[in-house]
Amino acid sequence: MSASDPHPTFHLFPNLPPELRHQIWLNALPTLKPSIHFYHRGCWRHQPLDPSDEDYGLDDEGPPVSFRLELVKKTWLEVPMVYVNHESRQATLKWAEQHGLPLCSLPDTERLVFLRSFNTNIDALGVPYEEWENLILELTDLLSEPDLINQIVTPISAIKSFILSERMLKSCVSELGDLFDVYGGATIYIIDGEMPELDAASSATGLLQSWEYEPSGGKGWRWDPEQRRFAVQENTQIRSPTLYALMEEAARVLTEATSMT
Repeated sequence: MSASDPHPTFHLFPNLPPELRHQIWLNALPTLKPSIHFYHRGCWRHQPLDPSDEDYGLDDEGPPVSFRLELVKKTWLEVPMVYVNHESRQATLKWAEQHGLPLCSLPDTERLVFLRSFNTNIDALGVPYEEWENLILELTDLLSEPDLINQIVTPISAIKSFILSERMLKSCVSELGDLFDVYGGATIYIIDGEMPELDAASSATGLLQSWEYEPSGGKGWRWDPEQRRFAVQENTQIRSPTLYALMEEAARVLTEATSMT
């Protein structure tokens, strides 16, 4: 192995004990972080009850209308170790099985990828700039369908986190109250910059590249139930004065919207 070789190879690796090789493969596997899945129309559904259902015929809470998490498009994750050799492939497949990541090939390619389903407990729903209106109005459109008109409906959404770009926050800050009206209380993360772009091919196949996110520890506002307002959390920092001002405005708007309910 040359000291100047930019791609060094450890030729003695096959001679290592199998247990050690296996542990090395395991250590080389990625650590899954919270990921961004993207909002799209079609996840709000009215699911009519079957006559065999326990609640069939009980109209107190109206027809069940919910945001179906399983309909959020999956994202794909590529793990190059699946190509290296038989040992690495077996270690990768075992890892994927433990994390509930099925293997598939991308359409029209020979690339093997693993699919990630939306997990509302750790993942966030990203909102593309052009989808804000649909995000707010899709439920209204659904409730306007003939079989739901004049019905008392309690929509159910289990979305716990949203991700917006700074540009979107600036354009829709006055409408943030509508987001909470439709989806209930949720954490909103703001990207300091633009949302990852969705290419047309990925959108057409329904398989989107996996994007992971990690909260930066910037300033946050948390609802104070005693003072009935959003209070800034202490001991945090934010680098962009413009974004800080936007988030202050968002907190003010949400406080006013909440005080009117």
